Amino acid sequence: MSDIVDQKTFRDVSANLKLLAKLTKGDKLNTGGLQISKPSFFRPVIRFLSHETGVKTYDFILNIVDTIPRLLTNEHITLDQRKLLLQDIQTASNGIDNIRQTYEPEDDILSCRIRTLQQQLESVLKRYDNIDQ
Repeated sequence: MSDIVDQKTFRDVSANLKLLAKLTKGDKLNTGGLQISKPSFFRPVIRFLSHETGVKTYDFILNIVDTIPRLLTNEHITLDQRKLLLQDIQTASNGIDNIRQTYEPEDDILSCRIRTLQQQLESVLKRYDNIDQ
């Protein structure tokens, strides 16, 4: 990848992690417009009409999780950017857990898949715990 593509990917992943960090329990994610959908009477209808599903949310998070290791080992990403990315992961972990809990009562396998992604992110944080050294 080129430096420009790498920087854009870094910005996108960082922004998406910040969005995930804002999720509270009961929220769902509209992946098409990258918006948080708060609980409401109309939310099921809106999500149905916009073809939003928990699987799309999972795929959105999966794409982020799969991209992070490439960014952390990329020569075009600075040490400071790596540190920011790790901070974003830490901050997003609570929001990811909230979305997992939101889906838990209605879809056990989706909740388990999201938990697996959480564990992958925890592993990344442990692996880069001493990034300054």
